[in-house]
Amino acid sequence: MSASIDKNNSNHPVWNVYDEYRTARLNVRYLEEQLKNLQKKNFWIEFSLAVSTSSSVAGQWLWENAIGGYAWKVIGLIAAFLAILKPIIKLTEKIRKKSEKLSGYRLLEHELHKIKILISEYNKYDENLRKLFLKALDFKGELIKKHPEEHIDHKLREKCEKIVNNELPSNSFFIPEG
Repeated sequence: MSASIDKNNSNHPVWNVYDEYRTARLNVRYLEEQLKNLQKKNFWIEFSLAVSTSSSVAGQWLWENAIGGYAWKVIGLIAAFLAILKPIIKLTEKIRKKSEKLSGYRLLEHELHKIKILISEYNKYDENLRKLFLKALDFKGELIKKHPEEHIDHKLREKCEKIVNNELPSNSFFIPEG
């Protein structure tokens, strides 16, 4: 992720750190939103299955009239469909994998944030900080290898990118001399 850089020294190598930091932040935001959506879908499937199974016993008197009988058939059909669909779409597995990926990107974001803080505390971007940055890049490579890219929701990505650009504008980063 890169945003317009309005600093005098836009070619300074420290921008690699900041761009990676913003990209990690973007990935965290994006994965959080995807995870929320998966969890919401899973909740409604679980809720629908719970309602359909509990209503067969607890609400049997409700289903004895014509409207109730029709409603019960519809609920039963939906429950049967969801029961078949649930193992096929593997939402819980997707949630687990997405959570694992999110944890990795949160750790990467933390490491890059730490480097960002050290740059401003030391007022420089030296060899030791470069080594830390390269370690973070190696970790990112492992994340990418472990969790290959999947379909991108461009609308969601754009929304998250705007949020991150507001959180971390270019002029909020320290650029060392030289």
